[in-house]
Amino acid sequence: MNNFCEFSEKEIALISSRLIHLAIVMDGNGRWATQKNLKRVEGHKVGAKTLKNVVQECFRIGIKYVTVFGFSTENWSRPKEEVSSIFNIINNEFKNIIEDYQNNEVKVKIIGKKNELPGYLIKAIDFLEKKTSKNNINFLTICLNYSGREDILDAINKVIYEKNSEIFDKKIDTLSPFLATKDVPDPDFLIRTGGEFRISNFLLYQIAYTELYFSNIMWPDFSKKNLYEAIKVFLQRKRKFGSLNSI
Repeated sequence: MNNFCEFSEKEIALISSRLIHLAIVMDGNGRWATQKNLKRVEGHKVGAKTLKNVVQECFRIGIKYVTVFGFSTENWSRPKEEVSSIFNIINNEFKNIIEDYQNNEVKVKIIGKKNELPGYLIKAIDFLEKKTSKNNINFLTICLNYSGREDILDAINKVIYEKNSEIFDKKIDTLSPFLATKDVPDPDFLIRTGGEFRISNFLLYQIAYTELYFSNIMWPDFSKKNLYEAIKVFLQRKRKFGSLNSI
C-alpha cells in the first residue's frame, strides 16, 4: 500500500470485503482542549467535526457499518456543565447531519438508555432516526447513555420475559438478536484514541473476536491519515476465530 495516500480501487475492494464493521471509542476530547488551555467543551466541539469527517471517509472507502461511543452511562459522573454541553453539541450535530445522511443513504440508529436523556435530545433522536429509517446503504450506530454490561443484562431479561430460556441450550451467539445491536454484524475492528488501553464497557458481548487498535492520538486530531494507518494494521492481521486457519 502507498504511504498514507488515497486507497486504490483494489485496496478499497479489499477493505469492503474484510472490514465490514468498524467501532470507535472517541477518547481524548477533554484532554486535547486542556493541553491547549481551552475549556473542555471546545474539545468536544472539534471532536464532533472529526467524527463527521471520519465517518464520511469510512463509508467512502467501503466500510458499511460504523459504531461510535458518544456517551456512556458512566459519563454522568462528569461535571453537570460538561454533560450539558456534550448534549447540546450532539443535538446540534444531529440537526446538521440529517440532510447529508439522507442524501448519502446513511441510516442512523442511536442505542442506549435513550429515555434517560434530556427531552429535547430524545426528540432530536426520534426525528433523525425517522428521517433516515429507509436508508439501507451505510449504517451509523451512535451509543448514547450506553453500557455494554447493561446491554447484556437487558438482552437476558428479554429472553426471560419472552420465555425463551431454551435459547441458552443452543448456540452461544443466539443472544445477539436480543442486544441493542441486533441489526448489525459484530465489529471486525475497534479503534480507541486518546492513549488509553481499555474497552470502557463498550460492546462487551459484540467484540469477542474483534481486532483492537489503540492510538495515542487525541480524538480531535484523529485524521484521515491516522484512519488509514489503523486500517493498514487491520489488513495485516490474521483473524483465526479460535481455529488454526486465518481469515
